[in-house]
Amino acid sequence: MLQYLKVENLALIDRAVLEAGPGFTAVTGETGAGKSVLMGALSLLAGARADRSAIRDGAEACEVQAHLWFAHPERLDEVLAAAGLPATEEGNLVLRRRIQAAGGQRIQVNGEVATLGQLAALGGVWLELHGSDAPRALFQRAAQVDLLDAFAGNGEELAAYRKAFHHWQDLRRQREKLEGESILGEDERAFLQGQIDEIRALPLSADWLADLEQRYQRIRHVREIADYLRVLEENLSGPASATERLTEVYRVAGKLREITPGETGPLVDRLDSLLIELNDLVGEFEGLRRLLEADPAEIEETETQMQGWLSLRRKHGSSVEAVLEKAAAMEERIASQGNREVRLAELGKAEAEAEVAVRAAGETLGKTRRAAAGELAGRVEELLARLGFRKARFAIEVEPVEPWNDRGTTSCEYRFSGTAGQVPLPLAKVASSGEIARVTLAVKTVLAEVDRTAVLVFDEIDANVGGEIGREIGRELSRLAEGNQVFAITHLPQVASLARAHYVVEKESTDDEARVRLRPLAAGGGERVEEITRMLGDRSSTAARQHAEELLREAPAAAGSGS
Repeated sequence: MLQYLKVENLALIDRAVLEAGPGFTAVTGETGAGKSVLMGALSLLAGARADRSAIRDGAEACEVQAHLWFAHPERLDEVLAAAGLPATEEGNLVLRRRIQAAGGQRIQVNGEVATLGQLAALGGVWLELHGSDAPRALFQRAAQVDLLDAFAGNGEELAAYRKAFHHWQDLRRQREKLEGESILGEDERAFLQGQIDEIRALPLSADWLADLEQRYQRIRHVREIADYLRVLEENLSGPASATERLTEVYRVAGKLREITPGETGPLVDRLDSLLIELNDLVGEFEGLRRLLEADPAEIEETETQMQGWLSLRRKHGSSVEAVLEKAAAMEERIASQGNREVRLAELGKAEAEAEVAVRAAGETLGKTRRAAAGELAGRVEELLARLGFRKARFAIEVEPVEPWNDRGTTSCEYRFSGTAGQVPLPLAKVASSGEIARVTLAVKTVLAEVDRTAVLVFDEIDANVGGEIGREIGRELSRLAEGNQVFAITHLPQVASLARAHYVVEKESTDDEARVRLRPLAAGGGERVEEITRMLGDRSSTAARQHAEELLREAPAAAGSGS
């Protein structure tokens, strides 16, 4: 449900805010006032393409923002998750789109930057626009068959068909892949086997790689320490080392002490202590080296495995999983060469059996569609009669489709004729946007219990109809709004008087510029009576005012729970 809409610098609007509630909302105004601005703003938030001509003259950018709430946001959250966008929080969705006069635009969904395609995917879930310039979802075969399946309750049948269809397609892809592979020569087979042997020589796994990297780091540091210790030992105890030179110093000092014991005795004692400490250090460094020495076999094995892994990573991928997948693919390639004809025969047989299962599941689905098509068409046709089409014909033709797709082996086409004696035509060939809007209203009303599009906007739905039919259109919009949020841009007072909420679009013109304002009318105040009176044709007429008051008094309490 749309709760808040803010529009800035769009077309003739400098700033407009709409705070909507559940149920049926009417939007009215003088001819040329810009009533369709609501359609334009919502279409931008639903991913419609726009250029700089949409920006109000003199403005740097136009911006549209909306806050929506959904009682059941599961389908919307699926689309958000697929796009990598934040899920709804307690059912809330916040959209923002800004189009720059200098070029470029910025789109945000729940505070995160999004693309136009992602915005359009979301718009396909929560919004339907029905008007002369709006994309008509009901024209699409996919939408038509989905609505028919929803009416028929074909959930289980469709799931069974899709399971069979996807299995059949998988077998078909396997067969086509094997048929497309060239036969390996001896050199190619030997090369692939060599690659496989190289991979399988290592016990590849995520745990093994983590252990290898840990062992390699330890060995690398142990060898570095051992090198430093070896240098220290050579300088402390090797030929011409500190020990040898200090021993010679001590010998000469001993001779000197014999000559001058009083003066040199204490100094020689200190040399003696220094020689003892140096010999102790030599022993401790030797013990430390022996303690830290690594097993040469372990060092060699670790370095060999690391070199092997680095080679595999360069050739086949940066992860263990990628390398193992390459090995499996090469093994499958070699294996397929040995029993190529046998495997092709097996796949062909399995594919044929799967095709039979798809055909059977498709026929079951087609039967339920044909059974439901007549009932749905009859109910829509009955409602169309109340909406002004006395001699209307509405038909749903279920027919085979080639090639089969994941919606079935059959499709359907909705056909309509609003004139007696005219052959029903596909909806796309019905010229009048008003007729299409009323057909859409009829279909949506009949399917209200199973079709939960959150926001529906109708423009020109009451085109070329009179007051009595307009009243019936208003009643059906109110009924549809019991499960959906419905907006109708209307020029008929009989429609507007039945709305739960009412907005008026006003155009203000000066010598320099024109501006459009969107203003809510109080539910129980004189403003709404005044607007209905204007729509009846004469603000100054007492009779028109009395008629307006009567229309509003007779209006049932139109409410809806939202979506």
